[in-house]
Amino acid sequence: MTTRQIALTDAEARRLEALARRRRVPEDSLLREAVERLLAGEPQVDDEQIWRKARSIVGMASSGIPDLSERHDDYFVEAIES
Repeated sequence: MTTRQIALTDAEARRLEALARRRRVPEDSLLREAVERLLAGEPQVDDEQIWRKARSIVGMASSGIPDLSERHDDYFVEAIES
């Protein structure tokens, strides 16, 4: 377990303290519960999964420009200057 320092407003601190008293649990338990609920709604994607998805789309489209991968900067400048 790691330690984190957070800043709560006075009102948040009072409400957290009151809830902990009502539930008869430590405040840090409530904070961990809140973090778990927040993270449960977030998709868990690892770096390998991201790279696998990125590699799967390489080459899916054709620009019709044979040297685009070599001269992409030149084409970009041309596009924004025109």
